[in-house]
Amino acid sequence: MSNPKNTIRIVVVTTADDVDDEFNLNQPLQVVFNRALHEVGGEGNRDQFALEYNDVVLPDLSRKIGDLATEFGWVDGVVLDLVPKPVVV
Repeated sequence: MSNPKNTIRIVVVTTADDVDDEFNLNQPLQVVFNRALHEVGGEGNRDQFALEYNDVVLPDLSRKIGDLATEFGWVDGVVLDLVPKPVVV
């Protein structure tokens, strides 16, 4: 994946306003997660949310965005979802 700007546009669908912004490929996915949490006001309940791609939870928020983009074939405009984590009973 070659990107001269070293960024990728990521859209995160949330229950509030969606995040639609460019992120540096060298940043951890945590940056995207934090931005999405801010949109829904969920900063105090971070353990209750997860980021998903194609209905699969992205559990390791410390991974670089660029590594995930390469692994999953993400291109500009990739859509992630901020979802409540399922409750385990």
